[in-house]
Amino acid sequence: MTLTSAAKVYIKYIEADTSKYLTVGFGTAGAGTPTVNNSTTAPSFELGRLYGEEWMIIPWSGTADTGDIVVYPNVATVAAPAIVEYIVFFD
Repeated sequence: MTLTSAAKVYIKYIEADTSKYLTVGFGTAGAGTPTVNNSTTAPSFELGRLYGEEWMIIPWSGTADTGDIVVYPNVATVAAPAIVEYIVFFD
């Protein structure tokens, strides 16, 4: 993928309970314990929330500083994991 490509990311939270949600953000997921907030000094930026059965399509350009898309469920356990469907479209 180059800086001139037009990549899009589709994300859907597969969850029947619409009170549960995922926090979606941009940042560095490989740093061990990534954080999602709107601080300019933090490694990531919070984009918003997806509640059960919601989906989104966003433009994306992977970069060294904010190249990863990170998601955090508000409720998830080993017995009831959060299921996230995603795909990247690029030219």
